[in-house]
Amino acid sequence: MGTRPALKQRYSYNDPGGISCRDRIYTVDKSFNTVTVIKPNTYEVLGTITLGKERLTDDLNPQYIGGVDGHGLGFSRDGKYINSTSVTTNTLTVIKTLDNSIVSQIHVDRAPHEGFFSVDKVTVWVAARGTDYVDIVDGMAGGIIGRVLGAPGPTKVLFSPDGATAYVNHIRSATLDIIDVKSQKVVHQISGLVDTFSSDTMMNAPGTSIKGRAQARWVNLGFGLGAANCGYSIGYRCGNQPPEFCYRL
Repeated sequence: MGTRPALKQRYSYNDPGGISCRDRIYTVDKSFNTVTVIKPNTYEVLGTITLGKERLTDDLNPQYIGGVDGHGLGFSRDGKYINSTSVTTNTLTVIKTLDNSIVSQIHVDRAPHEGFFSVDKVTVWVAARGTDYVDIVDGMAGGIIGRVLGAPGPTKVLFSPDGATAYVNHIRSATLDIIDVKSQKVVHQISGLVDTFSSDTMMNAPGTSIKGRAQARWVNLGFGLGAANCGYSIGYRCGNQPPEFCYRL
């Protein structure tokens, strides 16, 4: 067998210098309702955090209170906490990365898909796909402390690098909501995306573009920041390439 290629870390909030023995990878398994912790520089599995019983081997009953369909992981910017959503049981679990203990397990609204910590490192914004809003959760004390009403079927929340703006895509609306974090209000809504179904998004490190998944294709949302770049513009790329959406704020 050949040797494994060396892993390279492309970007980190705190340390762009590469993978070290202190780094960890967290993965979630929907079938087993677990979160696995991996040491990336040695590929060692350090342990497993149980969110509920194995979905395929145990019968659920009215007394079952564990998680089902663990899905989605989001981390705090200081790396001290990570959260996982359970889609079927509508729960959010917050885990302390220092010892992988469970800090809180919170009931949120229907079909949560992704939850991410805001810049305050305490509140978690959870996209509840079965509703029209994003839940704002106190990840330490537990409980929903606010909601942001937007387009139907929010599926993921991304924050700008400074934490002042949140971006939400949807599975039932061809729009991208732009939210002012301080006021917890939608201040812009970008419409005209190629498809009403967008299950996932990613933001580049500088926070200048968002890549969104529409059905089996990916589209790019390019943000030009600054007072001179007001309004929106949409561009399409022809040929066999997927359509490219470019927006300016």
